[in-house]
Amino acid sequence: MASAHGDVVYWPLLALGQYLAATGDTDLLREEVAFTGDGRPGAVAPLVEHVERALSAVEASFVPGLALPAYGHGDWNDSLQPADPALARRMVSTWTVVLQAEALDRLADGVRPALPSLAERAADLAARGTADLRRHLLVDGVLCGYGVVGDDGTVTPMIHPRDSRTGLRYSLLPMIHAVAGDLLSPGEAAAHLRLVDEHLTGPDGARLFDRPVAYRGGPTEIFQRAEASSFFGREIGIMYVHAHLRHAEALARVGDGPGLLRALARAVPVGLSELVPSAAPRQANTYSSSSDGAFADRYEASRDYDRALAGEVPLEAGWRSTPAVRGSSSRSSRSVSSACGTWASCSSSTRCSTPRRAWCAPPCPPSSARSGCGWRRGPSGTGWSRSGREGRTWPCRASTTPTAGPGSPCASRTWRPW
Repeated sequence: MASAHGDVVYWPLLALGQYLAATGDTDLLREEVAFTGDGRPGAVAPLVEHVERALSAVEASFVPGLALPAYGHGDWNDSLQPADPALARRMVSTWTVVLQAEALDRLADGVRPALPSLAERAADLAARGTADLRRHLLVDGVLCGYGVVGDDGTVTPMIHPRDSRTGLRYSLLPMIHAVAGDLLSPGEAAAHLRLVDEHLTGPDGARLFDRPVAYRGGPTEIFQRAEASSFFGREIGIMYVHAHLRHAEALARVGDGPGLLRALARAVPVGLSELVPSAAPRQANTYSSSSDGAFADRYEASRDYDRALAGEVPLEAGWRSTPAVRGSSSRSSRSVSSACGTWASCSSSTRCSTPRRAWCAPPCPPSSARSGCGWRRGPSGTGWSRSGREGRTWPCRASTTPTAGPGSPCASRTWRPW
């Protein structure tokens, strides 16, 4: 933990909590597991002891007087590691606090049947962190990207409309993870998703910040790699597909089926140029880790970034097929079924008479299907239909055999969400 990113300790706790909640296999907590350190196995102890030590490590990471973990050596976006080591000890990542709440709540749920005292400890840490998040990091109704804790205990927001230091006002990750993790009220979640639409969305999808971090080309002032990197792409170019897919997950959480499908479509390279006219040609059989503005250098990117948002700069594919994108895409795709039902595969035997205008007929939804996804009862009270683009209504299919609709078969690569 001494040299690890601040979020590292939470992932095994989250995975363990999810496993125990799904299986009830609390015998696992008695399994003997070796500790590791310096690249070699250490002493052996029951898994529950590993959990207790991890919770102690969480508590040790808190800034004095608060249940908020210090940034330390990084969070999800390690391009923002502070240039000043003292700032790393006083800075708090809002995204890490959200992860802390989710991981410890899941852990508490999983271990409660067997170890209620351990569950109470985890739940208490989660509740304290959530309370401090709302008290110090939700400022004027907007989650800041980071908070800087002063000597007097006051927390100054960073990457927030009040921030006059970084030049950045909005941060995507804490907003979407707080929505997906139910840390916000429905009204707060809706307000943050509106901020994403207004300030953090480009032609190709959600972006990490409302503009790139300032490039300094030499000694760094606030953030190390973000200010020094000459490459404008991935986290530096701020349209990172992994984060975009997490935005899709947040849309699914609030039942925004059409928004979810639009977001997923922008992560798929096939036919992307029709959804994003400024997208440069891309390899169609693999995912990309990012969508990067084709700027000559960081100076041009800083000066002309608004042109990329306006669709006046080509957007190129970043690194291909990273595990994070594949995993997030699969997870977000699974969210479709909970938000809107699952779309059928289309027959590839013939093409639609009007390419990109026809749709695969989806399966009929259960009676509890969300109306926000466009499902409507048929006029006779039996059967269902779905409203699509341009006000057309298309029938759903009742069988499990893939069929195409409406009225004519279509190739799978010609349909698009509305």
